[in-house]
Order: sequence, then C-alpha cells, then structure tokens
Amino acid sequence: MSRVEDALAPSRATAWSRLAQHALELQTQVAASMEATRRDQRRGPARPRKVGVGGVSDASPCSDDTDCPGGFCHAGDCRVDPLDTDSTQEGVCTLSPTDRFCVATPIKGCLSDTDCQPSAACPFCTPGDTCQIRPRACFVNSGIIRTGSPGTPDRDTAAIYCVPGNGGAIDTSAGFPGPGALIQHESVIVVP
Repeated sequence: MSRVEDALAPSRATAWSRLAQHALELQTQVAASMEATRRDQRRGPARPRKVGVGGVSDASPCSDDTDCPGGFCHAGDCRVDPLDTDSTQEGVCTLSPTDRFCVATPIKGCLSDTDCQPSAACPFCTPGDTCQIRPRACFVNSGIIRTGSPGTPDRDTAAIYCVPGNGGAIDTSAGFPGPGALIQHESVIVVP
C-alpha cells in the first residue's frame, strides 16, 4: 500500500461506519413510517386519495372532476416542497400518510420527541430535538433532475437510480420499488 492509501484507510472505515449508521437509521425510519401507517388505518375509513389540480380546488381532496371547478381531479399529486430550501425539485404529496422525522437529525425517524434524544439508538441526536410530522416526500410531477458540480477539492456528486422492491409491508410503506436520487457534497483531502 502507498502512503496515500495508508492515510485514506481510516477515512474509508469512517465512511463505511457512517453508511452502516445511515442504513440503521433508514430502517428505523421505515419502521416508524409503517407504525404510523398502521395507526392511520386503525383510525377509520381511508381518506380520499385524489386531489384537485388547478382551479379553485387546487390541492384539495376530490372524488371526480366536478369537485374541481377550473381544474381536474387526479389520483395523488406531488408539489414542490416550500420548506426545502437546500435543493431543487424536492416534493411533498398533497394527500398521503404522514412521516415523522427528528428536526435536527432529519434522517432519524421517530414516533415522539423522546425518540429524538441522544441514546444508544441515536448517539448523534441533539438534546432537545423534537419529532416533526411532515407530508410524505415524493418526486415532483415534472420529472427527476439532479445536477452535480465538478471541482477540486470540493464537488457535488449527483445520482438517479432504481430502488428495488423488498416485498410486503416495507414496499407499501416506503414506496418501493421506485426511483431514488441524491446529491452528495464531497471534499477531497490530499495527504502528503
């Protein structure tokens, strides 16, 4: 191994550790989402899964086009998320089950504020963090676009990929199979 490879070995181990931590947090998030979906289903009849697009009933539940003067009734809709200020084309479903995430640690799923406190299950959580209920994320109707930027030492890597189905309840609650996308900021550190 060269000196550069020797110097990068701890960095690679840290990256794999972070990836494993992220996978565990994603699993927790999916479990929390599944529980929330089960709780929503126990509350009674399902909410309408159609929404008005355009007109005076924009983004409101509907049964057919007559409920949407000046627009039309559509089975679900994904709109640009006004709360997402650090990227483009991130959307939220106008009608869907809600998801719960910690505010300061948004990759951590939760059912209550106590799930967002530092613990063995969440060593990177921030004291005083709270659980936030948000509409389910989606890709906006116009398509999926991710743009990276080349550079040295900093760059942004962009990817669009397919997420395979896993079978059963996980597919239903997480929306698999389906598209996935990311933008990852990277910094290159040159070790002498």
